[in-house]
Amino acid sequence: PTLKIPGFSKGPLGNGQATKREHLGQPWMQLAPGGWEAYPLPIGRVDEPHVLEVEFPSDIAQSLGISIVEPNAAGQVVPLSGLDSGIEVHEPTSADAPRVIRYKLVFWPRTKTPLALLVNRRDNSPAVFGKIAVQAGPARLTPFLFGSPPTGERLLAAYFDKPLFPENFGAGEAVDPAAQGTFDDWNTFYLGARRLVEHLKRTGYNGAVISVACDGSAIYPSRWLEPTPKFDTGVFFTNGQDPLRKDVLEMLFRLFDREGLKLIPAVQFASPLPELERVRRGGDGGDVEWIGAQGQSWLATLGTNQGLAPYYNPLQPRVQEAMLHVVAELAERYGQHPAFSGLALQLGPDSYAQLPDEQWGFDDATIARFEKETSLKVRGDGQDRFARRAEFLADERHKSWLDWRAATLADFYRHVREQIAVTNQDAPLFLATADLLTSRPLQQALRPALPRQSNVHDALLQHGLDVKALHELPHVVVLRPQRLAPLATLAGQAVGIEASRAPELDRLFSGADYVGAQVFHETALLRLPSFDAVSPFGAENTTTYLAAHVTAADAYARRRFVHNLATLDAQAVIDGGLMMPLGGEENLRPFVEVFRQLPADKFQTITPASGKSQPLVVRSLSRDGKTYVYIVNDSPWPVAAELDFVSLSPFRTDSLGRLPSPTLQRTGDVSHWAVKLQPFDVQAVVLSAAKVKVSDWRVTLNENMLADLSQQVQDTRTRANVLRSPHVLQALKNPGFELTASKSVPGWRYDEKAKGRRVEADAEQTHSGKHSLHVQSQQGVVWVRSEPIRPPASGRLQIGVWIKVGDAARQPELRVCLDDGQGYYPRQTLGAGGVQKLSEQWSEYRLLIDNIPQTGLGELEVGFDLMNAGEVWIDDVQLFDAWMSDKEQLELLKSIDAADFNLERGAVADCQRFLEGYWPRFLHDNVPLAPRVADRPPQPRSPVEPSTATKPEPPTWKDKVNGLLPKKLRPF
Repeated sequence: PTLKIPGFSKGPLGNGQATKREHLGQPWMQLAPGGWEAYPLPIGRVDEPHVLEVEFPSDIAQSLGISIVEPNAAGQVVPLSGLDSGIEVHEPTSADAPRVIRYKLVFWPRTKTPLALLVNRRDNSPAVFGKIAVQAGPARLTPFLFGSPPTGERLLAAYFDKPLFPENFGAGEAVDPAAQGTFDDWNTFYLGARRLVEHLKRTGYNGAVISVACDGSAIYPSRWLEPTPKFDTGVFFTNGQDPLRKDVLEMLFRLFDREGLKLIPAVQFASPLPELERVRRGGDGGDVEWIGAQGQSWLATLGTNQGLAPYYNPLQPRVQEAMLHVVAELAERYGQHPAFSGLALQLGPDSYAQLPDEQWGFDDATIARFEKETSLKVRGDGQDRFARRAEFLADERHKSWLDWRAATLADFYRHVREQIAVTNQDAPLFLATADLLTSRPLQQALRPALPRQSNVHDALLQHGLDVKALHELPHVVVLRPQRLAPLATLAGQAVGIEASRAPELDRLFSGADYVGAQVFHETALLRLPSFDAVSPFGAENTTTYLAAHVTAADAYARRRFVHNLATLDAQAVIDGGLMMPLGGEENLRPFVEVFRQLPADKFQTITPASGKSQPLVVRSLSRDGKTYVYIVNDSPWPVAAELDFVSLSPFRTDSLGRLPSPTLQRTGDVSHWAVKLQPFDVQAVVLSAAKVKVSDWRVTLNENMLADLSQQVQDTRTRANVLRSPHVLQALKNPGFELTASKSVPGWRYDEKAKGRRVEADAEQTHSGKHSLHVQSQQGVVWVRSEPIRPPASGRLQIGVWIKVGDAARQPELRVCLDDGQGYYPRQTLGAGGVQKLSEQWSEYRLLIDNIPQTGLGELEVGFDLMNAGEVWIDDVQLFDAWMSDKEQLELLKSIDAADFNLERGAVADCQRFLEGYWPRFLHDNVPLAPRVADRPPQPRSPVEPSTATKPEPPTWKDKVNGLLPKKLRPF
């Protein structure tokens, strides 16, 4: 039955940021940025599946968090004690008719008093939702039924970066009254595993990749890992009910065996291995650790990230041997299960399953092995040998060094696969690469730049990964990485946006016979103290920390799958994050039922005679006396097509999807299939005759598509031209120093008591207005800081300032900087030791900062540091958060011209890919279509290139999150 929620007039919990509005002829609730509302859910039976339904309009772009909040068995609301989900609604196209959409989320309530918590996840636009309902269903979820998959079917697997499937599906812990806490018992894992299996069957997934050994812990007994209790806390029960580590993995395999599902254990090599730690403690660790150019180990130089680090050097046989012991133990223990479908290695910047970058590995043993196997001599002896080796290998033997490292690592992966094959000849080794997108080399390679200087192949080679060479290894699958996140800040997601649409990545990873993709959903973390304060479960019992996997709504939910099929012909798609994203699975079914019935063979791409195919992709395969043909629409528009089939023998046509088998029209020897595809849609047919040829095909675009794309291109061009006269960001108080006080300059702070140093308003030396700022030092540093400003959402900031010096022959050292007080300190040095000298005439200087972190910063302040004796005058400080250099503007206009040309020749997918890229989005979010005449400053000159020198990196947002959470619940 459907149980209606009490009306809005009953006064749900909230923080006062909700209002009513009318839209599409019905009432809605609107949450302002930062707003939330919580509604009680009437529950009849606990621990049974229910469906929460939330209505929202299709034509309002938003990010709406949807969580089920309830206390655990100890009566406390703690992180990961509920279910966190959410939807992201994209801007509609002109072909989309506004309508009401119902979002459905399956959950298993543990109490009869859960709350549905709805949160606006954007800080610059409202979130809108309508009616809420909850349905109580059968005791078990109903499996999703479709046609029989072929032998050797494609893999559609859920991904768990940590073994948190009990938390994902609401399987509560058991209470230990004596310890006044909750711990994992067998029921916790069994309920979580059973619900996971039910959910996989319901959604049509045929497998799961689950991290079974990570963060120093594991969910199975291991003599080689000696795991901690982080993911199995049963050992802490005071009654001693769980003295031994549970073999949760064995239980998972038995459940997956019974249901005919595939299970792929994943291992994260980022924690100490006891076998290698004994070597290090014995004083013989020089050949197992990473050694840098200074002769210091990684741990001595950089430490760990919450205990995770690339501890060991996998180029060394002893390290490889220890890692192979872990792999062999897993394969021998579980390889006989029918569900055992391979093993995955989780790669990432904290892992030693790949290499950190090219700046490590200069120890004596590694260099000796390199010299022996390549017959090349490396210069460098004595105390400074490490630095000399690093310099030599970065110059004269750079390519040989990188190639040898990659070949050595590939050989290690071959040995890992051989260990798996001992018990299962067909089980592949998967290399999960999504976390590598957070590494320094790949961040630099994929960070938006005009023009882009680096390439992904070289960045991966720094990690020891030659993807093309790895394609040659049998049964080794390097997964094409993709990271998705709700659109919180564009700058914070810049690399993810570029990686998702990078043709270079598609070409690099699609060259294998068996192609796989990993879609990683980043966790959208949110602390909600305002809910804690009014929590019906008691403020003292509530610590709300939402960790949501927000997924796209409606047809866009299929996009991540459809795109990988269109660009890669992916035979495996592994989808998930910290946990499995839940909600809106009904949108995936049109794709799932087709994908699961396609053979896992490589299809041939068919190019039409006209050459105009975009945004569709057509592929075919002849196998087992049949011909399979599928067509993919990788666009948000409905598109029509007609395919021509030619065959020497008659054939029958059957649909592989939800639609009835098509009726073909025949003209002579040619049969025609007319097909209409919805946005992000795939359709397929199987023809009963072998070697039926797709002789030609044609695409018919939606009538609004070209007009809309053309308008978007022109709007992008207009915004790019507006950048020639950028808008001044009104963020500084008293930027021209016109406001004065007796002993201070309002809006600015400095050390007023420092002897021999002076900061004051000056009415005699001015660039404009009545005052400037006079900064003078007889000795020592004089610093000046503005009042705090908000980090610009654009991720870019240009500081423009007019400066003069009293005597050009006596150049002081002056730094123009941005400072957060915690180590973030980009600066431009002027005068002595700087790139520009100071003049006795007023001159304009600019500092361009193009990559401001969106998290982990303190309060930002504009600053001036006079580093030694001298005096300067400063005036008219201006900030620009949307500004490009002349070179960047030229490259951007070239890209816009290319998009326009692509549109004219029918390459609509290429045009769409550009418009969805970082720079058009940057312009859309930060630059108005018309300049703001009242605020328009004079035409700025090209900026001085920014200095790359910074203070030590501050703690990352992951560090801060982990510091707030109990160790068991730390997501990173």
